[in-house]
Amino acid sequence: EAKPGQILISQRVLGHVEGMVQAEPVSELVLKGFRRPVQVFNVSALRER
Repeated sequence: EAKPGQILISQRVLGHVEGMVQAEPVSELVLKGFRRPVQVFNVSALRER
């Protein structure tokens, strides 16, 4: 679960936005509706264009 002000995204989402954000791996989480743990990343900053 994300903390207040924290943005967590999946590997799939990161693939779409990786040029626009700076993100670090956090951990794998078991999410409802998914059979396997999902790797999540913390978005720490937006990158300048």
